[in-house]
Amino acid sequence: MGEIVGAIIVSAGFSTRMKGIEKAIFEMDGVPLVIRTAQVFERNPEVDEIVLVVRNEHLRSLRSVIEEYNFTKIKAICIGGRTRRDSVKIGLETLSSSTWVIVHDGARPMVTNDLIVKGLKMARKTGAATPGLPPKDAIKMVTPKSMVIETLERDSVVSVQTPQTFRREILERAHKEFIGDAVDDAVMVEKIGIQVAVYPGSHTNMKVTTPEDLKFLEVLMKG
Repeated sequence: MGEIVGAIIVSAGFSTRMKGIEKAIFEMDGVPLVIRTAQVFERNPEVDEIVLVVRNEHLRSLRSVIEEYNFTKIKAICIGGRTRRDSVKIGLETLSSSTWVIVHDGARPMVTNDLIVKGLKMARKTGAATPGLPPKDAIKMVTPKSMVIETLERDSVVSVQTPQTFRREILERAHKEFIGDAVDDAVMVEKIGIQVAVYPGSHTNMKVTTPEDLKFLEVLMKG
């Protein structure tokens, strides 16, 4: 039996910047965003199983949609925790005995098969991988009062996306050993002393965080 690849799609946040719009269940052409995201992983031949992590109030409606779309790889849909880290941990504990774990934001429905496959290929070499893009603008480090400390070299920084891919034991170790919260799983892996490889991300692999993002997403989807 080959190595099993599991995907955790996290969509358990409170959409605090969405001005009342629940982005996980917001429908684009009749399909909730998180379901659009899950469909990409469902169709990817390298992904064996999927776990969706959502808010409690969305659980019932999303279960109905999953049945409607005849997903075969979604093995569980579970309720998220207080933080993103908690939600990923719940998803990790729900996956079966997968060798590789892909963690992806449910609010990035424009993820592609290419990004998923490249992440797996890179992680198989290094143990951990994330897509990233060089910033278009100058990046400055500032004080809490917004005074510039220094300007960072653009060649040495990237804007990180998901899907992030890990050998399972690395991600489990990070969740066990790292104390505190983190913006993503790559940070936790870094903090326990494991290097994370970066491969080219995509400008269309945007994360929906504001109502304006939905308008831009609609344009992208129409091509």
